[in-house]
Amino acid sequence: METEEFGEVLISVEELNDILLDDEGGYVSKEAEFVDQQIFYFVSNIEIDLPIPELTELINTQVQ
Repeated sequence: METEEFGEVLISVEELNDILLDDEGGYVSKEAEFVDQQIFYFVSNIEIDLPIPELTELINTQVQ
C-alpha cells in the first residue's frame, strides 16, 4: 500500500507475525526473519479489510 508519509509499504496480518516468531520472540528461521523485515506493519484480520484510506490513516496514526 502507498502512504504519503512512508511511501510504498508492505503490511500483513498479526497472525503471520505470530507464525514468524517462536514462543521466546525469536525468529523460527532465517526465512522468517527475512519475511518479517520486509513487512512495515502488522494489523488485525479486521483492520486488513478496512478501506485503503482508513487503513492508511490507521497505520499513519499508529506508527508516529
